[in-house]
Parts: sequence; C-alpha cells; structure tokens
Amino acid sequence: MGWDFDNTFTALKTLRGQGVAEVWEGIGKGDAHPPGYYLLYKAWMALGGYDPLPPGVPEGAIRWGLTFNLLGFALMAGAVALAGAYLLGLWGSLLALGLLFLFADAPYASLLRMYPFAGALAVLSALAYLTRRLLLGSLLGVLGLYTHYLAGVAVAPFALLALWEGWRERGPRVALAFLPYLLFLPWVPMLAYQVSHGYNFPHIRPVPESLFLYVRDKWPEGVLYPLLLLGLLAAWRIPKTRRILLPTLASLYLWFYLSLLVNVVLSRYVFLFAGLISLALASGVSLLPPWGRRVVALVVLVPALLTLHSQRALLPWEDITAQARITRGFLVALEGARLYLDGRGRADPFRLHLPGFEGRVVVLNWLGATELCGAGKPFLLWRYHNYRPEESPVQRVLECLGGRVRVLHPTPVGTLYLYVPEGYQSTSVATRNRQR
Repeated sequence: MGWDFDNTFTALKTLRGQGVAEVWEGIGKGDAHPPGYYLLYKAWMALGGYDPLPPGVPEGAIRWGLTFNLLGFALMAGAVALAGAYLLGLWGSLLALGLLFLFADAPYASLLRMYPFAGALAVLSALAYLTRRLLLGSLLGVLGLYTHYLAGVAVAPFALLALWEGWRERGPRVALAFLPYLLFLPWVPMLAYQVSHGYNFPHIRPVPESLFLYVRDKWPEGVLYPLLLLGLLAAWRIPKTRRILLPTLASLYLWFYLSLLVNVVLSRYVFLFAGLISLALASGVSLLPPWGRRVVALVVLVPALLTLHSQRALLPWEDITAQARITRGFLVALEGARLYLDGRGRADPFRLHLPGFEGRVVVLNWLGATELCGAGKPFLLWRYHNYRPEESPVQRVLECLGGRVRVLHPTPVGTLYLYVPEGYQSTSVATRNRQR
C-alpha cells in the first residue's frame, strides 16, 4: 500500500523541516482542518526517523505513517469498547464493536488520517459527559476540536445535556466545567481565516441530505434498520438508552444544519460519527433479555470480524505512491518525457514522490493541451476525475489522441496514461540495442 493524496499532503505540511510554529501556521493558512493531527503525526514520524523526510518517500516512511493511522482506529475501537462497557454492559459493548467493524470505511482506516482520532475523542468525551465527569468531557472535547472541527459537532449535544442536568443539580457553577473550551481560542483566528478564504469548499458540497444517505449506506440494511427501530423503542422506555441515542441523532441534525452554512458534507466525514452511531444502535439491546443481548451481539460481531479480516488488504482509493513509481520508470527510459496533470494541488505530492524529476511534473493548461495534441515526443498524463470533461485539459489531449494513449494505472480519483508516438525509440533504448 502507498500514500494517497491526503497522506502525501500531510507529509508535505509536516516533514520538510518545518517546526511546530510553521506547522501551526501552514495548516491554518493552507488547509481546512485544525492542527492537532498534524502535530501528532510529526511527532510520530520523528520516532521512526522520518522527520524531516529525506528526498522522496522511503518505503519505511509509508509503513510507519499508515501504522499511525491504524493506531487511531485501535484507539477508536478501544473508546467504543470502553464506552459500551460503562453504558451498556459486556454484550452491548461487543455489539457496538461489531457495528464499528462493519462500518464500510473500517478497512480504509489506515488512510483516514485524523478521522479515527477525532472519532475516538468524541466517544470518550461523550462518555465522560454521560457519566457526569464534566471537566474530563470538556478536556477531551477541546482535544477533539483541535483534531477535527466536526468533533465539536458530535460532542455538542452531549455537552448540552450534561450542562442542563448539572445546572438542575448544582446551579450556575456547573458552567466552570466547560472552561477548557477556552483553550480553543488561540486557533479561532485561523478558523476564521480558513472559512473566509474558501477552505470550506462549498462548491463541491453535495446537498446536505446526503449525509443521512451516507450514514445509511455505511452499514448493511439488515443490520442498521432493525437495530435503529429497536433503539427508538428502547429510548421511549429506558432513560439510559434515551441519553445515548437522542444526542447522537441530534449531532447528525446539527451537522445537517451547519452544512447549510459552512463545511463540506463528504462520505468520509461520517467516520468521525461512526463510534457514537455504533453505540447508539447498540443501546437498543437494553430492551432485550440477557440471552437476547448475547445472541444479537454474537450475530453481529462474528461476521464483522470475518468481514474486516477479509478486507484488510483493500488498496488505497487513490495511490499516488504507485502512480509515481510507474511514472519514474518511464521518465528514466524516455528522455525529455514529462508528466502532465490536471489539478494544481496534485503537483506537489507527485513531486515529493519523484525526487530528481520534480521539474518534469507539469500542471497542464489549455494552451499546453493544444500543443500536446500534435507532439512527436512521448509523455505521461494524469486525469483528475473530480474535473468534468469540459474542465480537464488532460481530457482534451485524450480525445484528440484517440486510442493511441495507453492506460497505466487507473484509480477512482485519477488515472495515469502513457503516450508514445508510433515508431518512437528513445536514445537510451537505441544505444542498448546497438550495444547488443
């Protein structure tokens, strides 16, 4: 497995000699996330000897970085297990774990960067609030906010529930337990900068209702709907279930309404809520007798473990590492050949993976596309599939060259192509032929 764009972007932002202050500033003004994950990632990579990153991307750095993300998923699973044990007992905890393992993005956890960490912190913060440890909940909540903004959305209903219950019992002084959120103030100017400079990407946001479809589609229907119905029935009769299920639903509706203003509704963002949703769905078993809880937990957990095991080798959704390796071989063999690509933001990740060939990675424009249509030399192309055909200079070249372009490495995000004119032979190949 290799690095996709997001993991390569993380390396570019943290492992080129940047100090902590530079990472803070660089993330604040060049990304759409808070800096917590990036600073943790920088520290983790330093433990493996990859800070700063040497020219190119060593194999060991890829494995070490992906291991960090897997630890995030382990932390998330541990948080779900702990919260389930506290709130639902052993079998409720095992059921929640099974639901997390059945979550469609679980096999891609090594590529999901900050989402498992933020999801784990959201679960632990919610657990602290539900068990009346308000100060701990707030500390975990602010750590979650520094990891991903949606952690605050996920935790907010649990925090408000704890504030309301604590106010009734202890009065206004309960508000002191929420003072840790003031620790987020140093980042607020950066957040304002990101929103005001378009880092919420509203132009690629689907309709907000999509987030509910994303949640629905992450679990098998035969699992999701029966447990949701059971949870709603249990919430009507059991206060403990109500305190778990209703704030979780409220967090999704809060996300819905916030998405009308800022941020992006993307399928991968649901991973941050996966732990809380798993607990909420598992809370319905409180309505069942003890033997029923055991049966439901095992019926979900055993297939979930088998499914997760069978999917452990899923390839990255987008593998810039593999595409860059293939590109390097052709750039070595074909003198003067270049890689032309769509998507200005993808140029630096390719350059990181192509040390010594950085100058031969070119962002293609419309004028360049016209010139390539009549070129007599070989070149490589990278088509960015987020661009519609009329937006893609690479697509223009593909169309004018017709079937003479060879597909080298397709992914759902971008496809690598090679064009070699008929009869072309590179100087190095011709020299080797003569020597033979």
